[in-house]
Amino acid sequence: MHYGNNGILKGAEYATDKYQNKAEQEQNELAKIDDYIQNGRANNENANKYSENEQIIGTWIDGKTIYQKTVDCGTLPNNALKKIQSNIENFEHLISIKGVAFSSSMTQQIPLPYVHPDSIYSIMLDFRENDITILTKCKDFSNLNAYVTIQYTKTTVKE
Repeated sequence: MHYGNNGILKGAEYATDKYQNKAEQEQNELAKIDDYIQNGRANNENANKYSENEQIIGTWIDGKTIYQKTVDCGTLPNNALKKIQSNIENFEHLISIKGVAFSSSMTQQIPLPYVHPDSIYSIMLDFRENDITILTKCKDFSNLNAYVTIQYTKTTVKE
C-alpha cells in the first residue's frame, strides 16, 4: 500500500514541520529571556541597591549615565519647609525622586511624596538647586525619619 497518494504522509510531514518550527520559535524566545535575565541583571546590579554613596544604575534615553543616591533627611518638618543638601557634584537632570518616612518603632510608614485627599496630611517632595525640599502642611510629621532616593544625570561622566 502506498500512503503518499492519499495525503496521509504529506499531512504528517506538514504537521512535523509545523511542530519543529514552533519548537524552534519557543527555544529562540527562551534564549532571549535567558539572555535578558543573565545580562540585564549583570549590567544593572545596582538598580535595587540603595546607598548613601553615588552609584551608576543605568543609561538615560539620551545615552547619559544615570546615577542614584539615597539621602538621610532626618526627621520630617512640622508644618514647615526643610531643605537637605544632596551634595551631588555636576548635577544635570533629575530622573526620579522618591522616598520613605517611618517612625522609629516602624509602626507608621509612608511613601514620599505623600498625597492625601485632605491636603493637611500631604507631604511634598522636590529637588531644587541641588537640595531636596520637603514640605509638610499643618500636620506634625516630626516623629518620622525620612530617606529620599534621587536618580539623575550629570554634566560630566564619573571616572
